[in-house]
Amino acid sequence: MANQRTSGSDEESRADASGLSDTEGWEDVGFDVAKEPEQELAAPLPRAEGPHYEAFDLLRNRPIAHRTSYQEDRRSVWIDASAPDFVRYIQGNHRRDWHLNVMPGSGNTDPETGMAAPQGRVARLTMPAFGEDSEVLEMRIFNPVKGDNRLDLRVDGQRISPVELEGGWQRVKIDLADVAVGEDVSIRLEFSNLGRFDGALSGGAIHWLRLGPRISEKSVLPTTMDGQGPVTLSEREGLKWVAWLHDDALLELEVEATAPCGPSVQVALEDGQGGVEEVLYEAIELVEGRGARQVTTLEIPVEESQVARLHVAGSADDECAEVRLEGARLIRPGRVQGVPEDFEAPKYVVIWMIDTLRADFLPLHFDTDVKAPNLQRLADEGVSFETAFVQGTESRASHASLFTAQYPERHGVMEGGTVDPQLSILPHFYHDEGYRTANISANGYVSHLLNLDRGWDHYRNLIHEETAVNAGFIADAALGWLRSWDEEPFLLYLGTIDPHATYRRHGSFIGLYEPEDYSGRFQRHLSGLDLEEIKLGTMEVTEREKQRIINLYKNEITYNDHVFGEFRQALEDKGIWEDTLVVVSSDHGEEFWERGSVGHGHSVHQEMVHVPLIFHYPGGLPQGRRVRSGGEVVDMLPTLLDMLGVDRPEDRQGKSLLPTIFGEHGGYPAPVVATQYGLKYSLQIRNWKIYLRSGSMRVYDRRVDPAAKKNVADAHPLASRWLQDSVGLFRFYARDWDKARWGVPNNV
Repeated sequence: MANQRTSGSDEESRADASGLSDTEGWEDVGFDVAKEPEQELAAPLPRAEGPHYEAFDLLRNRPIAHRTSYQEDRRSVWIDASAPDFVRYIQGNHRRDWHLNVMPGSGNTDPETGMAAPQGRVARLTMPAFGEDSEVLEMRIFNPVKGDNRLDLRVDGQRISPVELEGGWQRVKIDLADVAVGEDVSIRLEFSNLGRFDGALSGGAIHWLRLGPRISEKSVLPTTMDGQGPVTLSEREGLKWVAWLHDDALLELEVEATAPCGPSVQVALEDGQGGVEEVLYEAIELVEGRGARQVTTLEIPVEESQVARLHVAGSADDECAEVRLEGARLIRPGRVQGVPEDFEAPKYVVIWMIDTLRADFLPLHFDTDVKAPNLQRLADEGVSFETAFVQGTESRASHASLFTAQYPERHGVMEGGTVDPQLSILPHFYHDEGYRTANISANGYVSHLLNLDRGWDHYRNLIHEETAVNAGFIADAALGWLRSWDEEPFLLYLGTIDPHATYRRHGSFIGLYEPEDYSGRFQRHLSGLDLEEIKLGTMEVTEREKQRIINLYKNEITYNDHVFGEFRQALEDKGIWEDTLVVVSSDHGEEFWERGSVGHGHSVHQEMVHVPLIFHYPGGLPQGRRVRSGGEVVDMLPTLLDMLGVDRPEDRQGKSLLPTIFGEHGGYPAPVVATQYGLKYSLQIRNWKIYLRSGSMRVYDRRVDPAAKKNVADAHPLASRWLQDSVGLFRFYARDWDKARWGVPNNV
């Protein structure tokens, strides 16, 4: 039975009996064996060497990408007016100009998800483009008007010949041959008549818009672009991101396709004159035999960190129907340190709030003659944020955000309103962890007026007590409270208001700014009533008086700094300074005629919302660290809770800055946002800032224009689009935005 076989030739039997493989050893017995030559595979796609970390995940940030298509190397940009990201193209302000998700009526429910329709006859939007390829503006429109209806358009301010509309669905194609179209295009639509959508009056509704070349075949809206994560790019479809490129950034792609198919990548940079120049184009081809999913890394020729356009598109080869991006991210060489695992919660916490202190009047990151050596020392020995915004322009909204970690749209304190009395605020969390809590403030709104007098073991509001309100009195009161201290942990909030009007003369410090004796009407002080009259125009002041007012403000800052230095010395004398976390910030800034007014509360320009933000904790934080990524005062509470080892409640919107302080954000710049009652918005990312008011937009480059005076939107279309994408997304979702879960609106 051992010699029986059920299949195979005699040769196979002999090979089995000898223990040899099919060909092994037969050369010795005279057989000629043809060997199969090993096929050599082509080299794999290039990849980065050494450790790298992620700075920006493109696929996670698909909500801020733009839909594209191309034909014969000519590219189009599309807007899907039925998609959630449409709000970015209207700067998030649908309440003013647009009805969203309207339906055209029974029997006309295409698209089923709804469309966007102007509120009335007129609406505006801005649209990114590939400037040199933008020959036509094409739209799919539903006209609800039974009679005559005409569409008038202006593209970048230039009027286009009107279009007579038919009833119902139609495509409108506008020739732009005589319009100099750039990289970011403003579009104004005006209908001549009105119809109804679900009872709302409108001139018409839009399904989609396309800005691109004249194409012979019928335009089809790309349908694979919504959502987050991996994405399949059909033939000639793509995605365009406007993102921040570090000078050492690499683009890493994980691609799934049938070799040799693959995506194309294009990178373009601004020329500073309104144009955009391509610096990289590469068609990636997967390597035969290396698998259906391959990873590659591209070097990007960027000499200076800046805003760039990244376009990733599916294959142009007719035989490559689909290319799937499983991963796409910007990476940087090196390793991230991260928050130390043994980070120890501070035993003592002091918050030194300086009311009405604008950031550029401190010598931390600005060239100024203001003397503040103690705050400068604190920053040099701790962590300071180069850009920090407060969330309001006056005490009520901004203090509500500080104590609740909610944006004004959520906590509701704007022109009126109070913090929900059932909502836990800063002291409650510390009290629950066994800390004694004390609040000594000279700001009248940090009180029962906003329900902020809750949760404190010791509470004083000097405005309501009608006592002295200067920093020296507050510091003395705090030290008096500490005399009963028995070394138990504490949270001490000190709300100083020296730079707030009334501006008072301090004999020891006014001489730093007034080299000559001054004997005018503001010799001793400028009252709040005086400032209000100047603001209203009922009191005129000379140029010399203006300078005196500014010098009084400066001398108040130096006085506050001096008192802070004395308070620090007192904590050092008690032997607790090394175990104390100190946080310094402000609730808003102050204008001094930069834009024709004085005081605060009337705008979200730089002098009003850019405030200092310093963290100093010898026992746990880095020393001398300047953070370039943005921080917000709404993040203060989550940061303190993170240091305390306490989870941030889900109903809060700010996020901990502790990972940012230790570099875990990958160096990608984060935006800071301020609002005035939801009517005006200001958002800054690194050196770029956008200002929105009543539908108008201005863009500033604070690297060359620190005071944010010159609008450079036309000269910097990529920076403008980058800011619009971010502020539009945030503005629409401001009430719901959760930075800890959602990220920030330019890095979702």
